[in-house]
Amino acid sequence: ESTRAILIDKTKRLKKECPPGYNQWAYAMTMMPDDSGYFDEYLNLVIYLRAVTKGTDSAIKAMNRWYRIRPHWLRIRRRICDHCCARTDLSKPRYLVCSACGVARYCSKKCQIKDWDHHQTCCAMLNRE
Repeated sequence: ESTRAILIDKTKRLKKECPPGYNQWAYAMTMMPDDSGYFDEYLNLVIYLRAVTKGTDSAIKAMNRWYRIRPHWLRIRRRICDHCCARTDLSKPRYLVCSACGVARYCSKKCQIKDWDHHQTCCAMLNRE
């Protein structure tokens, strides 16, 4: 089963487990397709990580914040490490950027080296886009 299918399944389960008082409308909106693909990135880099590390409640809160974060996502995305998903404040400098594709970002040389095996498979495709 693909990672995307697993994430969608987890998201649907989060929706069903929504405790009283949470915004049901926000859940319905997050299930709608997002043409830009930004929600998919947010799902992979923030919501799924929150579900795994901090639990369902934290992931649900992150889902509810999507529409407030969405206009600023490109600025926020530049400050998320592609390997360890560490984030920094918007007031701090951006992370290291892959010089070949200009898409992948890393918090340190260590993360860049660890991610190289994965990134070299998609770097050329990202460079073409």
